[in-house]
Parts: sequence; structure tokens; C-alpha cells
Amino acid sequence: AKFCEDAKVHRPEIIYFNLGGDLLNTDSNGKTTTKGTPQDEESSIYDTQRKAAWLVIKMILALAEHAPVEVLMIPGNHDEIRSWFLGHAIEMFFWNDSRVKIDNREVFRKYIRFGTNLLGAAHGEEDAKKLPFLMAQENPLDWGQCRVREFFLGHHHKIRKWAQTYIDEDSGVRVIRCPSVSGTDKWHFKSGWIGAIKEAQNHIYDFALGKVAVSICEFLEAPVVPSSQDMPPELTH
Repeated sequence: AKFCEDAKVHRPEIIYFNLGGDLLNTDSNGKTTTKGTPQDEESSIYDTQRKAAWLVIKMILALAEHAPVEVLMIPGNHDEIRSWFLGHAIEMFFWNDSRVKIDNREVFRKYIRFGTNLLGAAHGEEDAKKLPFLMAQENPLDWGQCRVREFFLGHHHKIRKWAQTYIDEDSGVRVIRCPSVSGTDKWHFKSGWIGAIKEAQNHIYDFALGKVAVSICEFLEAPVVPSSQDMPPELTH
């Protein structure tokens, strides 16, 4: 609702929705990550897959009321396989909706260009120091033509400010590690990784001027996922 209100104010030409990045906590029926690390999860993969799909669909439908939406599916290190299937399910739901485009390509870094803005997205478990150079190598033409270059990451569940060497607002790339809205599981609680501010961010760009605003939606608790009773019949089977 917060970002829909932002859209009413700023009237965007297009909304880029960065999605994935361990939205699903596990990648197997044995409740492990893609590489086999055990995870604390209360529900089955079938239940979380259905709930995640319906939650995301509702979000996209709400945003599409205000502007065309392009969804960037970013695989995480917890859900590399399931995130692709999530993206595929969303593609099927919106297959005939001209307002919505889903980028579900099997690549780990994705880029968009909006005017003078070159924006990259990745999960963030890789070495962030390499990302500015990868952006330049993978997008040489856009790199040379864009004044604003930013890379969005997740993974660490907190905001981290990188050394100034890798944040050059004049001629380099600003690497932004976004916070998480996920709750605290047993492992994080036991390890003392608690107290992180749970927030979602909306970065707003002008075609010619670059970034003009950042809107923040803070969650006092983890977002509530709709129950199966709230889902349409085709998503409960």
C-alpha cells in the first residue's frame, strides 16, 4: 500500500520490481538450501510455494494499477531452483496481461536502463567489489551513456555501507545492499543476529535527472502471508 501511494504521487512511467533473492528459504523437500544447508522452516515447500506465488501476484496486480510493471526474478543462494519456478508461475498468471513483463531468464545478474540510469540487480553472495567492473563489461554501451549507475543486492539481511573506493558517485557504481523483511528464525536467534530493521525500499528515478527520491516502508513484524482461504481456487490445488 505504501508504494502504491508513492505511485499516485510520482506517476511513474514504469515500475521495476526486484523479486526473489531467497524469498523462499529452502530449495528441497528436505528443508535445505540449494547447496544442502539445513534450514528452520515450519511449513512444507508446497505450502510456501503456493503462498509466495499468491502474495507476489497480489503485489504485482496492485502495482499494475498505476504503471506497467517489469519483474526481475533474482535467484538466491537458498532458492536458486524454486525461485525460477516461482517466476514461471507468475509468467503463466500474467501471460495475457500487457501491463506486466516477467524477466525469468536463468542468469544471476540482471540490468535495466531507464534514461540516464543503469541499474543492476543480483542476490549478493558474490564478491561485491567485482560488481562495478562486471556491470561495465556486461553493458559497455549503456555504461558509457549513463550518468547514474547503481547495483542492488540483498543476501546479508542488513544495510551495509561499502568502502568509499567502491562507491564513486561521479564515475563509478553505487552498490546498495538492501535490508530484508524476513522474520527471525531459530538459527538467527541462536546466533544473536536479531534486531535488524525490516524494511522495503522504493528507489525513484527521473529519466534525465537520475535518482530523485527513496521511499521506505518499515515492518514492525514480518509481513503476513495470506492463508489458503484467501487464495483463488486455482492456486490452492
